[in-house]
Amino acid sequence: MGRQPATVIPTFEPPAGDEILAIGAIVKPHGLTGELRVHLLCSGFDHFRECLKAGDLYLWRPSSDCPRVFAPTTPQRIPGDSASAVDGGGPFRVEAESARVCNAGALVRVAGIGSRETAERIRRWRLGVEACQLPPAGEDAYYHFQLQGLTMRSKEGEMLGQVVEVLESPAHDHLVVKPPSPQSEAFLVPLVEAFVKRVDLDGRQIVVELPEGLTGT
Repeated sequence: MGRQPATVIPTFEPPAGDEILAIGAIVKPHGLTGELRVHLLCSGFDHFRECLKAGDLYLWRPSSDCPRVFAPTTPQRIPGDSASAVDGGGPFRVEAESARVCNAGALVRVAGIGSRETAERIRRWRLGVEACQLPPAGEDAYYHFQLQGLTMRSKEGEMLGQVVEVLESPAHDHLVVKPPSPQSEAFLVPLVEAFVKRVDLDGRQIVVELPEGLTGT
């Protein structure tokens, strides 16, 4: 693994092709003309920009139980330029007019968001694309949903469990692994090259080399 897997969205099950995956969370307005400061939910600005080019872009107010993915109903365009146009919560089908890097995030201008007042009303909303339109994650990189459900094995072939979740953290992500025994508790494996030796998506497995005691057995 040359670099850490792409961090787009940790859905428990692989998303259906028509689901919308969040690639960014709106933090706050930037300036007075509706530009948005966006926290990236993907592997960096270059990947975010590729996602913007991949297909239709969606804007929506996240629900508490499913903040980063939804199955689209009938997305519409933002009706007009008034701030109240977004009060319905979306989802809206939008276009990104521009995107530029800003520290660890991005500054994005979205068609239909033309004032600071409108931008204020969509704080914490999500920007996303259809799962089927996601660009390739890149060499030695993976979307979280691609890792969930994979069988984890030692280099010797021992079955250690199944990846049930990917936890994000500032230093590096962790794989949450449920052992095959119902009595055993889940354990965490740092998603770093020192431990994760091979990811085989076609074979649906991850090969690891773990220090003694990490699995809790």
